[in-house]
Amino acid sequence: MTTNEVSVKHVRKSVIAGSWYPGHRDELSKMLDGFFENAKNENLGRIRALIAPHAGYIYSGQVAAFSFKQIESDDYSKVIILAPSHQYPFNGASIADYTHYETPLGEVRISSLAKELIKESELISSTPAAHSREHSAEIEIPFLQRILRDFEIVPIILGGMSESDMDEFSNLIIKHLDEKTLIVASTDLSHYHPYNEAVSMDTSCINSIVNLDMENAKRCEMCGYFPVLITMKIAEKLNWQAKLLKYANSGDVTGDRSEVVGYAAIAFYTKK
Repeated sequence: MTTNEVSVKHVRKSVIAGSWYPGHRDELSKMLDGFFENAKNENLGRIRALIAPHAGYIYSGQVAAFSFKQIESDDYSKVIILAPSHQYPFNGASIADYTHYETPLGEVRISSLAKELIKESELISSTPAAHSREHSAEIEIPFLQRILRDFEIVPIILGGMSESDMDEFSNLIIKHLDEKTLIVASTDLSHYHPYNEAVSMDTSCINSIVNLDMENAKRCEMCGYFPVLITMKIAEKLNWQAKLLKYANSGDVTGDRSEVVGYAAIAFYTKK
């Protein structure tokens, strides 16, 4: 191996451990195990993609567990995480130049696919500011660490995209999918509406997602707009089915129903 071929480890340290979820390994493991114990594996078939929320674990962790429970004991070796940008506005997609993501449960290696994707599409850049403080990809990783054994990730932060951009990006992802690759789309649903209004809005949104109704899904209020629509495009092209696993909102957790945030767990799958 030449000097130029020696890879330098570049770890993305957690920016939300101790706030959005527990900062200590044992406490985090215990919380995740409790979530999984209360979730059901629907045995749908081969899971191809999951939609999971990205709020603090005390609010949305139980809903997220319903998604990740579906891949219990499965053998995925690669997980593509599609997550929205909350901190940095930009267009296209970004894959940061990290070699690992770190959580209190340890480090997860970033797949070599990350660099391949950057080379293959002008839509994808490496924009550090899109990743450095962003929670929406990181927050899914401890669930994966607790439920899978040996896997790598491709964390992609999505900015704004046109319809043609989404088509191009979805085709690029399809090109790299195989039986051991999973997609995780990170999103919350409606934000800060009264409880009953939020449930109505979110129910309509969820129905459009599981029915792969792109036009109505575009009317959804969700921060992971592009991750969800791109996942739906992929599902439509590959004839995946979708199922709602769990819905709740922050009002169900806190009891405050005046302004709530919605959360859904949805699986995309093919029959075995």
